Amino acid sequence: MWRAATVFLGLQVAALPVAAANYICVADETVGFSFNKATNEWQPGNFNIKAEKHTLTTENGKRVWKKVGDPSPMRRCQETDTYVTCDIVIMRVSLNKSNLRYQIIYDFGYVEGNDSPDDTPYIQIGRCSSM
Repeated sequence: MWRAATVFLGLQVAALPVAAANYICVADETVGFSFNKATNEWQPGNFNIKAEKHTLTTENGKRVWKKVGDPSPMRRCQETDTYVTCDIVIMRVSLNKSNLRYQIIYDFGYVEGNDSPDDTPYIQIGRCSSM
């Protein structure tokens, strides 16, 4: 009887959901293109990312990627044992939970014909740590 109760309780504990880790991520480098109004041409861009940080947290049971200070989170995130990926139409984020590296690809602006310094396609890489 005790053995059965111990096995039953052990199974209940094993079935409890595990809370997903939260991360703070800091940009290392960003490369991309920007539109130069003076020359009316696209050229390699200069990006100031010194203080750029992001978080990956769980809100209302969903994984949320946010740029610190930006009120608009990316909510379409999916998670496996090794990766978290978040995707909206113009931006994609990948985080490797094993090596804690992340990558952001922002691919809006050039192809759409938005010749403006406000929409600059870029790729950003950085590292994360658990919060």
